[in-house]
Amino acid sequence: MSCRLILMRHSHAASPAGVRDFDRPLTADGERLAETTGRLLRDLGEHPNTILASAARRTSDTAEIVCRQFPDPPVLERCQELYQAPARQWLPVLQQRITHPDGCVLMVGHNPGVGMLMRRLAPERFPVPPATTAVFQMETESWDELDILAADTCELVHLIVNGVLQTDIGDD
Repeated sequence: MSCRLILMRHSHAASPAGVRDFDRPLTADGERLAETTGRLLRDLGEHPNTILASAARRTSDTAEIVCRQFPDPPVLERCQELYQAPARQWLPVLQQRITHPDGCVLMVGHNPGVGMLMRRLAPERFPVPPATTAVFQMETESWDELDILAADTCELVHLIVNGVLQTDIGDD
């Protein structure tokens, strides 16, 4: 069986004075970019069944906006354990939260963790500005079967940076 793991960095966030990091909202540009990225995922046929998002406001808001772009919205779960999570924490969160067969999961989080994980899984390095989204395909029956998320266990299928599908991934 083939599963898809979509990793996304939250969209552009504001830094208003007196607002703690966890409560930072998206900017208007961030909202538009999240919407564009969600529509692009939909148009590519990448429809997650479940979205796991950091519980931080900017990340949850990004996930909600993406969710609204699908005619049959995915289930959205807010995960405190993804807030500022390092790359090594993402697979355990995925395995803890997704305990049933689920062919496509979108995880939305923060740099540096999500960016490090994207770059670890991809065949080559790339920048990870806000709303960067990477779609990976893995040959596995269930998420529990994976011991590690590594480049040799998956293939980068799509990369979206700044709301634009990158067509040169994997080109020499």
